[in-house]
Amino acid sequence: MKALVLIILMSAVVSPPGWAIDKDGLRVDVQESVIDRRDGGHSDMRQINRDVALKLMMSNIGFDDLEAGTVKYTAIVESWSLSESGNYIRYSGQAEIPALLRQKGHEVKLGEIPITGHMHGTSRRHVDDLAAWKLEFTLGAKNIVITSKSSFDQMDKKASPAPKR
Repeated sequence: MKALVLIILMSAVVSPPGWAIDKDGLRVDVQESVIDRRDGGHSDMRQINRDVALKLMMSNIGFDDLEAGTVKYTAIVESWSLSESGNYIRYSGQAEIPALLRQKGHEVKLGEIPITGHMHGTSRRHVDDLAAWKLEFTLGAKNIVITSKSSFDQMDKKASPAPKR
């Protein structure tokens, strides 16, 4: 029993963060990637100010080549900048996707999403968090929609549009 618990814990530690999902011959792995970090302050009250992107790694795991197309992304951030209870902000955009040959992959970074807030010691309670995302692929005649959470639609309804940067 102890060995089983140890194996489960080790697999959680060794597994990379992110979500890998297979759908309609397309394997998608999405991870949050910091593209700019401007944090400041001292150890008791540290200011967080960084930009992140969705790092999208796609692989064609189907039997046929996939045509070139686009991916529309929507990222929902739980933000603490306007209230103590947190609110949702929606960031969205689109990127071009090249044709994916069988068993080949492609990587693209989507968006420039600000993550701000402050930390009291090591508490991340008042730091923005990437709560969920949705990807809508249009590859030729094939449309594929992938979400990170089943509750994405409820979060999206509560979200306000991102402020202009």
